[in-house]
Amino acid sequence: MTTQTNTNDISLKEQVMTKIKLGQRWFGKKEAAEYYNIKPTTINKYISLYGHDSHIIWTKLHGKVLIDIFETDRKITNGN
Repeated sequence: MTTQTNTNDISLKEQVMTKIKLGQRWFGKKEAAEYYNIKPTTINKYISLYGHDSHIIWTKLHGKVLIDIFETDRKITNGN
């Protein structure tokens, strides 16, 4: 009996990395949490505690919280 791997099964993190390579910056909480290897509730906690003063760059669009991966990475690596 042989096992077959499906090449169409791509993890969420790989999908996010592909979109980042294509130039997409804004992601939902679930994708951003997968990218940073944290839980989406952790993002909720940071947003509720610190608002826009946290290391996470975010905005709200039509009721959905979007995270700017590019600017968040820059802010984290610069230590500002």
